[in-house]
Amino acid sequence: MENEISLTPAQQKAARGLLGGIQKGNVLVLKSECGLGKTTALRKVHATVGGAFIGVREFMQSLMAGQPAGIEEAFVETVGKALASHDVVILDDLHLVTNVTNGCDYPRAYLLNAALTAILDDAAARRKKLVFAVDECGPPPPVECRAYSWTIAPFTAADYECVCRAHLAQAADRLDYGKIHRFAPGLNAYQLRAACIWLGQDAELDTARFTEYLRSQNMASNVELEEVPPVDWNDLKGVAEVIEALEAKIALPFENDALAAELGLKPKRGVLLAGPPEPVT
Repeated sequence: MENEISLTPAQQKAARGLLGGIQKGNVLVLKSECGLGKTTALRKVHATVGGAFIGVREFMQSLMAGQPAGIEEAFVETVGKALASHDVVILDDLHLVTNVTNGCDYPRAYLLNAALTAILDDAAARRKKLVFAVDECGPPPPVECRAYSWTIAPFTAADYECVCRAHLAQAADRLDYGKIHRFAPGLNAYQLRAACIWLGQDAELDTARFTEYLRSQNMASNVELEEVPPVDWNDLKGVAEVIEALEAKIALPFENDALAAELGLKPKRGVLLAGPPEPVT
């Protein structure tokens, strides 16, 4: 099973951290933004070290077997059973549970923190390992104060290439992943996979077609370009130094891909100019 799980470089780095951490600590946390592959990285760790893997499906099954309002009880029961028979328990998407129990309208707000404290104490006494995955907001306090933590970093061009090659055939060789990443640097694995599936049958697929698809799906920027009035350099008066900086940091990375790649330049996503210009003498 382990060989069947392919990780991007960012996911590999996080998974290696977790595998090293399991050798030293008993509480570990993996954090990332949505879509960067927390579950995939955890599956890789699970395939390597074994143990129990608890996802949202397993937790919901336990919850449906009890009282609908008994979230904490179902949580303790699910994790407790896993700890009873495994030395390592991996719990995915903990934030989906805490988002409910820590909400202002939840009648037993923060009771899950007490349940987590009991589970953590029990695991430590029995020398068991607990691995949690959470979103970028981080784990709840009982976990955070005890855990070694790793984060899946935002995707680079190498991560883009890894995801695309997993879903494209020979067309993957025709794409410039550095240019795609500079065009849309904030994509996650779900978005890249969807783009590859949509474009996979395009016999003429190249970088331009790929980026045009991203543009059509509003994945390149959160700005509606048609709503932005055109601005010429001549419209900026009395700010010669600012104009030079804009040309170097904004215009150049967009206009010269080769030089931008060589120098590691990344185009800024927006510029705010405030205040009156200096008087021209």
